[in-house]
This record gives sequence, C-alpha cells and structure tokens, in this order.
Amino acid sequence: MNYSYLRVIVPLAITLPLFLALINFKRVNNTGRIIFFYLLISAIVNVVVAITAAYRINNLPLLHVFTVIEFVTITYFYKKVLEDNTVGKWYTFMQVAFTVLCIINAGFFQSIYIYNSYTRSVEAIIIMLFSVNYFAKLFAQFSTQRITVLPSFWFNTGLFLYFSWSFMFFIFSNIVAKQSARNGTFLWYIHGSFVLIMYFLFATGFFNASSKKRDEAVPSNQGNHLEEFSTSI
Repeated sequence: MNYSYLRVIVPLAITLPLFLALINFKRVNNTGRIIFFYLLISAIVNVVVAITAAYRINNLPLLHVFTVIEFVTITYFYKKVLEDNTVGKWYTFMQVAFTVLCIINAGFFQSIYIYNSYTRSVEAIIIMLFSVNYFAKLFAQFSTQRITVLPSFWFNTGLFLYFSWSFMFFIFSNIVAKQSARNGTFLWYIHGSFVLIMYFLFATGFFNASSKKRDEAVPSNQGNHLEEFSTSI
C-alpha cells in the first residue's frame, strides 16, 4: 500500500498555515500566535517522526511528550480567546492535572512505548468542550456580525473537527486494528484527512488576519494496538 499520503502529503500540508502565519505575523494577534506555536511544534515533531520511522525506531515516547505540550498549548489558546478571567485559575489547574495524568498513565497503564489512547481520549473530550463553549459564546455575542472574518473562528473550527474525529479514532483504533490490519490502516487515512482539513482551516484563519480586522476575543458571559506513531499529528 502506498503510504505517501500519510507520510508526505499530510505532513507537508502544515507548511501552508505556517507560511501564511509568517507573512502575516505582524497582523496575527496573541491567540493566533499560540496556534502558530502549536503548528511549529507539530512540524518539528513530524520531522522527528519521519526520521525515526525511516530507521524503524519506536517513536511513541515522543507522542506521550507531545500530548502534554499539545494540551497545555491549546488550553492556553482557549484561555486567551475566551478571556474568562473568573475561571482563569482552572485552566492552569487542568494543565497541571492533565500533565500528572499523563505521567500516571505512562507509569502504570500505557507504557511510553505503546499508543497513549487513554490520555489522548481525555484530551480530545476536554478540547471538544472548550470548542463547543467557544461556538456557544460566539453565536450569542456576535449574532449580527460576520463571524467568518474572525481568525479564531477558523482556528476553533479546525480544532473542533480534528478532536471530534480523534476522540472516535483513539477509542476504536486498537479494536479495529486487532480485527483487521487493513481496516486499521484505513482509519489512519481518515485520521490524516482530518489533520489535512485542520491545516487548511488554520490557513484560512491566518489568511483572514491579513484583512486587518481585529480578531476580538469572545466575551465571557460574566456580568492493532498501534506500535508506531507513523503519521502526522
């Protein structure tokens, strides 16, 4: 089977939002720069994954570390874009608690040498809830404006679609892979497609940053089991 889609096309697609972010960097606000940082870390991880996969080195320990970095970064994005200062300390608490959860999972349940589906499932659920909260506040506060001009709308849409699929993927991937290697590979192709969609939505957000329209934060209502991490994140 030709794996060029997963190993070449999808990972290289990350260069599009990175390029648009760089050429519009002065117009990208703080929330957009958090997404840029997330993409930059993802790109570095993708390179390391490609190299280790080529040498048949188990790269799953990297995924365990990346999961923590990913969660902390995206949680920080939602803390900024939602500007919910009344519960700001809870974002920090969740970041610390999730990091501890990942350490416990790696030490007692899912070794760093196997796919960490438990913690990535928890991560997906939490980020989905953040995303739904963003949509709810956005539609309530900006009902008379074009929300599609907001870069954060596109960033959030990308995260929502990716982690919604990822939750299903993390839950069922091991079961399907054990039943059929072909079906397990097919799941990875679907996963790669959602990664691709997320990159394109991020690119749209960074492109919109060039319109010079300020992306205001959403006001608060205050007052087989997979032995190798061989595809892109």
